[in-house]
Amino acid sequence: EHYSLVVTASIGISIYPVDGANAEDLIKYADMAKHEAKESGKSCYRLHSKELHERSLNRLKLEEYMREALKHDMFELFYQPQINSITGKVEGAEALLRLHHDTLGIISPVEFIPVAEDTGLIVEIGYWVIRKACEQLVKWENDNAASISISVNVSVKQINKPKFVSTLQDIIKSTGADPALLEIELTESIIMINPEENISKLQEIKTLGVKLSIDDFGTGYSSLSYLKKFPLDTLKIDRSFIIGLTKDTRSDDAVIISAISAMAKALRLNIVVEGVESSDQLDCINALCGDKDTLIQGYYYSKPLPVGAFIDYVSCNFKYLSH
Repeated sequence: EHYSLVVTASIGISIYPVDGANAEDLIKYADMAKHEAKESGKSCYRLHSKELHERSLNRLKLEEYMREALKHDMFELFYQPQINSITGKVEGAEALLRLHHDTLGIISPVEFIPVAEDTGLIVEIGYWVIRKACEQLVKWENDNAASISISVNVSVKQINKPKFVSTLQDIIKSTGADPALLEIELTESIIMINPEENISKLQEIKTLGVKLSIDDFGTGYSSLSYLKKFPLDTLKIDRSFIIGLTKDTRSDDAVIISAISAMAKALRLNIVVEGVESSDQLDCINALCGDKDTLIQGYYYSKPLPVGAFIDYVSCNFKYLSH
């Protein structure tokens, strides 16, 4: 049989003598432009420019700094409390990665996470996050702190690694963390790329005693027929449904939240609602899905906190509830 093969190209262009006076520089700058073409959706061309050059250099500097941060343990985890909607008690926290530069200050994850994804550093960084979260769980247990679960985000590149499950198991064993207090967060887009294969992988993760949640639920393209097959514990309702929420339980966003809540309860799943910033939003959420299995996460209660401030927040929370 004969098949047609379609080939497309991403092209980077540099021009002599404007962009460079020798072949080495021209090739280097054309390669930078080619990378930009690929990031723009491929099958197109990009000309080298001063702006592109500065952006590429900043990207290289950021990559270099992330490698240094991994080597010298310079990343930091912040924790955003997850509050039980009925009891008001802190029951969980999402671990959020932060990177601080001596001269640049705090670098936003919006800047460094895409670079980490593109370079593959996200895998090593992801394992660092899991290990630090597990170590923190053990420290809280040894300090007789409250029994609070920690959820960590896992990227598609990380979970697709053949040794992900065994590495996760090694981290849990070596740190001595209680796996029941560790929750792995995956986005809809990750688990729906190869759903049948991922069902098997998620079941392997569950055998370790770790919990599983779908982050940003409602924004992807998950199939309900697959959703019931995934061994999940939690659905996280995306903040995009919360932004315009008021006390009106008849709004479109409210109806969607109500439907997701009903479905989650039918599937015996817990719910985390992200992005709650006002009392009106909280009242509406409690009216729609408030029960003991609903956790609230957002600036209404607290922004992400460094570990010391998080422990203070939890302590104050318990003192408040005891009065």
